[in-house]
Amino acid sequence: MPRSEKRAFSLIEVVVALALFAIASVVLTQSFLGGLISLEKFDFNDVRNQALNTVYVHILSIEDRNQVLSGGDFTTIGDIPVSWNASIDPTEVADLFDVKVTLNFTDKTLFPHSNVPVTEQFYLFRPEWSERVAQLPKASKKSDF
Repeated sequence: MPRSEKRAFSLIEVVVALALFAIASVVLTQSFLGGLISLEKFDFNDVRNQALNTVYVHILSIEDRNQVLSGGDFTTIGDIPVSWNASIDPTEVADLFDVKVTLNFTDKTLFPHSNVPVTEQFYLFRPEWSERVAQLPKASKKSDF
């Protein structure tokens, strides 16, 4: 009896093909998820930078140091509520202050990983925040020369 020549895949070929497909699926899924996570972080960093710039401009417009220390609340352009507070420390340079701003994003549904407050530090030259030197004795008008 002549043997019929039917061509088919062997079991080993099918298993190898399935293994290659599984590996390719895992790699593509990881790449896709990595892209989504990067996009979410990019969106958060964009909102974070926008909020920091808003607070920075607001601090620059305030002359009263105590008003800056009290902080405040605002809403970003994307309707994201943010609360902020600041600490101000003098430096060794006259009229130069070390300002630390902390932002708290109050709506955790928009950015679930934003539970940690955002802190930024910058130096600000503000002579009106310095203690006044009115207590210093006035210089005498006579010359020692």
